[in-house]
Amino acid sequence: MYMVNEPISNPNASYVIGPLNYSTVYFFVIDNKYATINIGDWVETPDEHLRFRDTTFSLDPSNKVFTLGTQAAWNAKNVTVKNNFSGGKFDIDDTTHYTVSSSGITRSFGSPTFPHTIKAYDNQTPSDNYKRIFQNWTTPSEPDINLLVEVDAPSSSSATYTANFAREFNINFENKFVGLSNSGTMEINSSTVSLPHSAYPVKETFNIQAEALYQVINGIEYVFSYWTDGTSNWYTASQTFAPNDHKTYKAYFVGKPTNSGKNVQITSSVGQPITLTWTDINNNYVSYKIYRKVKHDGVSGPEELLASVNKGVETYTDYEYVKTASYVDLVHYDVRGYYSVEQTYSDQNWIAVYGESYIRMQQDNNNMFVGLANELPIEYSISNYPNPFNPTTTIKYQLAEAGMVTLKVYDILGKEVAELINEPKEAGYYEVNFDAKNLTSGVYIYTIRSGKYVESKKMILAK
Repeated sequence: MYMVNEPISNPNASYVIGPLNYSTVYFFVIDNKYATINIGDWVETPDEHLRFRDTTFSLDPSNKVFTLGTQAAWNAKNVTVKNNFSGGKFDIDDTTHYTVSSSGITRSFGSPTFPHTIKAYDNQTPSDNYKRIFQNWTTPSEPDINLLVEVDAPSSSSATYTANFAREFNINFENKFVGLSNSGTMEINSSTVSLPHSAYPVKETFNIQAEALYQVINGIEYVFSYWTDGTSNWYTASQTFAPNDHKTYKAYFVGKPTNSGKNVQITSSVGQPITLTWTDINNNYVSYKIYRKVKHDGVSGPEELLASVNKGVETYTDYEYVKTASYVDLVHYDVRGYYSVEQTYSDQNWIAVYGESYIRMQQDNNNMFVGLANELPIEYSISNYPNPFNPTTTIKYQLAEAGMVTLKVYDILGKEVAELINEPKEAGYYEVNFDAKNLTSGVYIYTIRSGKYVESKKMILAK
């Protein structure tokens, strides 16, 4: 066996090694680069010496060493290096290999050259568009979690080193509100985030936790309905997802008007028709429906739809019932928001007031408020029913003290169109009919004066 270990001082110089044996296969190594030499191709001198120049390895002469020996001395080992996916890259010693096939790359190393190094690259994105997160190397002995590992001479003639990666999935989340783009908030892995949000990276075999949150946007409260990824549905707001691909999970909601901030109140005085006021929701697609239900003689009746009211009105007067100071009927009202985009209603939110049917009051023999028949009023008031009317309406009023009384009707421009009362009256309860058959449709004002008491009300003639 013939071996030489000699530094290369000049990459352009010729080196002569010999004498060599034609029958022996020689292996040539410069550092960790390893090749077979065919003596028949290289011998150029009669004395069977080998003359060669390095033109293959582009050497730096300050550090490189070449070694020559026989096949038996080298005992070559085959090392295969690959990723657990088709494609990607890695280093073998100082050489980077790109777009590696699924079968990997096999290198034959002489045993004296070990150990060699191999290096995996983290966060690779091959042509299948899945980012790869490095996990470990599978080696002949045991897994290695380092990107750069040393390869020792295998005990057998070959060994395989596999770089194992996990795919990374891009996971998007969306809130689906009818009439709104992806917005609002959502809880992802215990953190509340505003949407839209950039995609969440999730490594395969890992889960991601999401919770669809109740929220109010522009006066509409959104209540969770279901999750979907386009293939499967889930019906629990808090959900653990185990993605197996790039995914978008969408949380669908049902929107309905909120009752928060509506502030429904009864603003009428005792003896007057019951008037409701409220504050509009800040949403142009919300109108209101007025419902009533009455508990009379201990029996609760069904709810009735009284009217539909547009945004901007914020008041409604129920001329069929009069507010009372004590229990006669218990009258409940609900100003129920209606969201035209989804055709949904706000939750029921009833408000109660003592009241009495105006019709039953008219049927009283003394034409006084039932329950007050034997009492004089303690305050002034005036109202009419029905309103709107065509062509007659009844104006009822009560006087807390005796005095001169005038009751006149004016058009919207302030012109007097009728004088109904102009005479002294005792304290008590009164009513007068107003016939508007000779007047045109429109808004009219009736005004009562008695002593210091002056009050005006609006009524509508609708022919």
